[in-house]
Amino acid sequence: AFVGMDMETITETDSETGEEFTYEMPKAAPSMIDLTAEENHLFMTYFPAEQVEKLESAAFFMSMMNANVGGTYAAFEVKNAADVQNIADALKDALANNMWMCGMPEGFYIAEVNGVVFSAFASADGLNAFKAAVAATYENVTVLYDEAFGF
Repeated sequence: AFVGMDMETITETDSETGEEFTYEMPKAAPSMIDLTAEENHLFMTYFPAEQVEKLESAAFFMSMMNANVGGTYAAFEVKNAADVQNIADALKDALANNMWMCGMPEGFYIAEVNGVVFSAFASADGLNAFKAAVAATYENVTVLYDEAFGF
């Protein structure tokens, strides 16, 4: 199961009492990241805070089971195409130098398509699925980094 941070209200019926009850749960879909909000969930993607002003928009989704192994996947729309490589380098450094605590991703992938930087860190299966989806969706993918972690 993969989710973003947007919430939805779920209504169910208690099988014993027949009473309806509701609860909030993350939607099973990517979420836009509010770049103007102080608590914007951008930290979940390891995107470097000092690069945020270079973004037009951002979105992500992650595995509910383990965001590091199941994967965290993001797209960052860059305001100025000249900043793409600097952003990719800073994101690579953030991922490569992170101290992973729970569940070790096997690698990370950073690519660019028309000023949008795609990023993923996950198990090999998750990375391969993400790379295949990006390649199948876009013709002009430029792979900037596709690296395994050397734990």
